[in-house]
Amino acid sequence: MTWQRRLLSFLLALAPCLAGAQEMARIYDVPVSAKDIGLSDAASRPAAAATLRQRAMKAALERFVIEQKLQATDEDLEAYGRWNEEFQRRQGPPDAGRPVTEAQAASRKRVWSQWITGFKANRALYEKYGGRVGLTKFGPEPIGGLEALLREREKAGHLRIFDAALAREFWSWYAAQPRRVARPEEIDFTYYWLRPHDDPHGARR
Repeated sequence: MTWQRRLLSFLLALAPCLAGAQEMARIYDVPVSAKDIGLSDAASRPAAAATLRQRAMKAALERFVIEQKLQATDEDLEAYGRWNEEFQRRQGPPDAGRPVTEAQAASRKRVWSQWITGFKANRALYEKYGGRVGLTKFGPEPIGGLEALLREREKAGHLRIFDAALAREFWSWYAAQPRRVARPEEIDFTYYWLRPHDDPHGARR
């Protein structure tokens, strides 16, 4: 085998690795390769775009929460704790009233903080950007606000998608959302733990 053939064989073997290492996007200056999002061909593009969208949204929301000071506060946690106590009393589980261990309390605080922060972020997104709102079993989802946030970050250079087909797939998801659009009278981002328990939306978890 001549050296040219050896070189050709080497390059052919290397091609999949190089394709996987190709930079497809950048999120806040962090490169995202095809391998990172599972992009290998056209058939894998929808799933790859969904993975990229999740990464971009997570990064954008984390910064939005900090910028808008939306982290769960001690006051939030206390209010949620009172709501949860009443919820548990009404549900009447077998372990109601049992003392909570230190580990359980720490776990609750972590989980509740995530829930509270998520609801506060959704409300803030709608208040800032408006747009379409979807109805889910977890409450209203500010689809228009989420898209507007990413568009804003893209304009600022914090989100860059270098592959045109991947970019189209990335943004097309928003055009098809939400599946169930909220009517104006259905849009209410009041935190469920601040609602009365007899409110039809009050016991959402």
